[in-house]
Amino acid sequence: MEVDRATFYALVLRFWQLPAGMVTTLLIVFFFSPEVQGYYYTILGLLALQTVAELGQQFVIASVAGHEWADLSINSQGSADGDRHALGRLAALSRIVSRWSALAALLFVPAVGGIGVIFFSLSQGSQERDISWRGPWYCLVMLCGLSLWLAPRLALLEGCGQTRSVHKVRLAQAVLSNLLVWTCIPLGAGLWAPVFAAVVKALGELALIKLAYGPFFRSLRQTAPSKEFDWSGEVWPLQWRAAVQSLFAYGAWQLFTPVMFHYHGAVIAGQMGLVWNVLCVLQNAAMSWMETRVWLFSQYVSKRSYRALDDVFVRLTLISTAALAAIVAGFCGAVYFLAWWDHPWAEKISGRLLLPETTAWLGVAVVLFHVPRCQTVFIRVHKRDPLFALASLGNAAVGLCVWQLGARFGPEGAAWGYLAVRGAFNVPVWTWVCFHFRRQWRQKFPEADRNAGERDGLGGLPTEL
Repeated sequence: MEVDRATFYALVLRFWQLPAGMVTTLLIVFFFSPEVQGYYYTILGLLALQTVAELGQQFVIASVAGHEWADLSINSQGSADGDRHALGRLAALSRIVSRWSALAALLFVPAVGGIGVIFFSLSQGSQERDISWRGPWYCLVMLCGLSLWLAPRLALLEGCGQTRSVHKVRLAQAVLSNLLVWTCIPLGAGLWAPVFAAVVKALGELALIKLAYGPFFRSLRQTAPSKEFDWSGEVWPLQWRAAVQSLFAYGAWQLFTPVMFHYHGAVIAGQMGLVWNVLCVLQNAAMSWMETRVWLFSQYVSKRSYRALDDVFVRLTLISTAALAAIVAGFCGAVYFLAWWDHPWAEKISGRLLLPETTAWLGVAVVLFHVPRCQTVFIRVHKRDPLFALASLGNAAVGLCVWQLGARFGPEGAAWGYLAVRGAFNVPVWTWVCFHFRRQWRQKFPEADRNAGERDGLGGLPTEL
C-alpha cells in the first residue's frame, strides 16, 4: 500500500479529520444557528486567500530543496551536513524564502482583513441576522498571517525529507485543536471556536521550527549561501506560474461558499460549506500518498531513476484514487440515508446539508479531479510546469462557472459547472500532457546507467542511494 512513516502520519491526520469532522459538524448543527453556520464556513473560505498570498511557493520550495537534499543529511547535532556545494545552495534557498514569507505576511493581514470587512458588509447573508463576526475575523486574519510567515520553513523541512516530523506535528495540532473546538462550541464560543484552533496550529508550527529543528535552521543561517544559486533562473519561473495558478485555484476551490453567502444568504452558504469542506478533507486525505513523496520523486528525477519513479508514481495514483472513490461513495451514501430516514435528528442534520443529488455530482467531480492532481505532482518535481496556461484556464473556467451558475441556480448550478470542467477538460488534457512531457523529458535526459529499478522495502529509494 506504499505507506511509510511519513505517509502513515499524513493518512492518520486526514482520516482523523473524517470522524473529527463529523463530530464538529454535529456540534455545529446542534449548537449553531443556520446563519452562524453560514458565517463559519464563509470565514473559512475567505481565509483560504492565504493560499494566494503564499505565491505558490510551498510545492516549489519542497521540490527544489529535495533536489539539493539528495547529497545532504542531518547530523547528530541536528545540523544540515554533507556536500558543501549543495549545502550552500540550500542555505541560499532558505534565506530567500524567509524574506518572501515575511513580506507576504505583512501584506496579507491588512489586505485580507479589509476584504473580509467589505464582503460581509455588502453580502446578502449579512442582512439576515446581526451576528458578531468582526472580533473573530480580525484575530483569525492575524493568526493566518503568522502561519503564512512560517509555512515556507515547513515546506523546506518537507523537501529535506523531514515529512514524518512535519506530519506528526500536524496530527498533534489537529487532535488538540479539535478537542479544544469541541469544548468551546457547547460552551457558546460561536465564531471564536476556530480562533482557538488557529492558536494551537501556530504554537505547534513555532515549536517545530524553533525547538525541534532549531539547530537545522541555525546551521543554514550560518552557512555562506552559494552564489551559484540563481533564484530568478531556477525557482522564479516555477514560482510565478504557481502563484498565478494559486490565484485561479482559489476561484476553483474556495468560491463555493462565498458565492452562496453573497447571492443566496447564510443558510445556503452553510449547507454548501459543510458538504464542500468534507469533500475537500477527503481529497486531501487521498493526496497524502503523493504529498509525502515529493522529496522522493525529486531525488528520482535528480538521479534519473525513471523506472523507479514510474513504478512508485503509478502505484500511488491507483491506490489513492481507489481509496478516494470508496470513501466519497460512503459519504454520498450517508447523505442519501439521512435524507431518507424519518427521524428528528436525521431531519435536522439533513437540513444542514445539500441535496443528495447535488452532493453526488460534487463527489464524482472530486474523484475525477484527483488524477490530474497526481499528474501535476509528477510533472512539477521535474522543476518544469508545462501545465501553467492550461491549469490557469481550467481553474478560471471553474471559478466562472461556480460564480455564474451558482448565482443563478444555487448549489446545483455550481456542482454542474464544477463537474463539467473537471471531467471534460482536466482529466483528458492532463493525461495527454503528462504522457507527452514524460516522453520528451526522457528523450532529452536519458535514464542513468544504473540499477534504477531496485528499491528498498520502506521508503522507495533506489538501493544505491
